[in-house]
Amino acid sequence: MPFSNVTAVSGFLRRHRWLPGAAIAAVVMGWWWWPSFAGKGSTNDVLIVADGDLVESATPVARRLRERGFSVVEEHELTSWCAAADALPGLIESIEPATVIISFRSAGGCQSAVERSLEAVGDRRAILVIQPGMARQEQALGEAIGAAHDRNIVVADPSALLGDVEMPTDVGCLWWDNCSPDGSVQIRDELGILTPAGGERVARVIASAVD
Repeated sequence: MPFSNVTAVSGFLRRHRWLPGAAIAAVVMGWWWWPSFAGKGSTNDVLIVADGDLVESATPVARRLRERGFSVVEEHELTSWCAAADALPGLIESIEPATVIISFRSAGGCQSAVERSLEAVGDRRAILVIQPGMARQEQALGEAIGAAHDRNIVVADPSALLGDVEMPTDVGCLWWDNCSPDGSVQIRDELGILTPAGGERVARVIASAVD
């Protein structure tokens, strides 16, 4: 390249020092939003229909899935499996997800709520998420989820990472946690609500089930 051209390019870059940073930002944003721009068609990758722990951990769950290249649509206004069974046909028709993640603490009083939800999902992939903790899940609901597992429906169970019955506030660290000096990490507050560390554990379990 002639010296004059080199000088011109060098001068341009000095006057526009923001360009390298803008280019990097564009690459990062393109990577983050690629699932939305990549021509996935009208089909989204993942629909999350849930309450409770999955509402509290919604941000890390969505982030963890998007990091894996999935597009995510969340519906957290429903309150039970019965409500989900009624709403899922319309949601699936409009969103067209490849995978549907469902998790509620209550069946909602109707018969065969889990089975009705699975029927609404149809041929799409369903993942049922257990919400561990004392009195967090009705016994009949647990049995229905267990029966679905026996039929090879994917069940994601974060109990081993969150504590099964007692809902502990602190547990032993795992490799990704920011540990306290005593080697523990807080996963729930005193009210039983998931902390960011607890939400991250739920997110990792769900992401592993989706992969």
